[in-house]
Amino acid sequence: MAMTVLIIDDEDNARENIGQFLTARGYEVKGAATLAEGRASLQRGDGDIILLDVQMPDGYGPNLLYETAGMPFRPPIILITAYGDID
Repeated sequence: MAMTVLIIDDEDNARENIGQFLTARGYEVKGAATLAEGRASLQRGDGDIILLDVQMPDGYGPNLLYETAGMPFRPPIILITAYGDID
């Protein structure tokens, strides 16, 4: 059984390119274009590993780190960004 990577990123090209890269390496990939979609996917248990964009149209990505703290299974979350720096 392949691990599932949930990519939460509002950029279609980013989700597609990262998804193709991971699929070619044997991972199952699911995508979410908003934090709301990402939250719903997490509630369904759609991701073993999460790639999370920092700047999302419906909120600040890292806030999801706090929201997942109380989950029975907290998947590892890797923050990604196209911005040059993060305060």
